[in-house]
Parts: sequence; structure tokens; C-alpha cells
Amino acid sequence: MSSSSLAHRASNAGDRVCASTGLLLTQALLRSLSRRQRFKPGCPVRDMITGYSGLTETIKEMRCFEYSKLNEATSEGYQYVFMTTFNDSHGRDAYLAHPVHDAFAAKILPWADKIIIFDFIDGQW
Repeated sequence: MSSSSLAHRASNAGDRVCASTGLLLTQALLRSLSRRQRFKPGCPVRDMITGYSGLTETIKEMRCFEYSKLNEATSEGYQYVFMTTFNDSHGRDAYLAHPVHDAFAAKILPWADKIIIFDFIDGQW
């Protein structure tokens, strides 16, 4: 992933400031990683990314949205990676139940051929 595509910049050691929200992110946050394999032909990709990023303005539990375009040849055909940050699983659950998330999911999901989503706690091995 290119560092210019990821929406973050360094602050104190171990912490980051999310460029999309301006919020300080510590290492002990729940991350939801979504890799999308090939948007269908004709997909308005820029609109989808702008719409996804805009959810941070409405859904307060969504601490940060980050993304990067991937090299399909070296990433098993995946085109993009999207990462959403929450304080914890309760924040993620509130995001998933939010009507604005539901409305956006109804727009983006028909354009995706395959989606793999998994959560992890940042900084834990």
C-alpha cells in the first residue's frame, strides 16, 4: 500500500491522527478490514470511496476510514483495501446497526464481486 493513499499521519510514538476525522488513534482500537475483489465494470469507484469516507461525519462510532488501491497482480486480484476504526466492538456494532450504514451498504454491495471482512485489535499479536 502506498503511504500517500492511506489516510493517516504520525503523531506521538505509537499514536496516529486520522486524516479523515482528525481524531487521535491509539494502538488499542478495534479495526475492521475489508478487502474488495474487483468492483464490477461501470462502478463509480470514486463515489463509493467518497461515500464510505463520508460515513465518519454521520456515524460517531466510526473513528476513522482509511483505504488504498492495491496492485491486482500482487494482491490475488484484489483492487482496494478499506479499513474502518472503532473504539471497541460496541462501536462497531452501533455502526453496523446505523441506518446511514445500511443505506450506504445498499449502494456499494451490488458493485462488489467478492468481499472479505475481518476485525482485529490494533497492536495485539
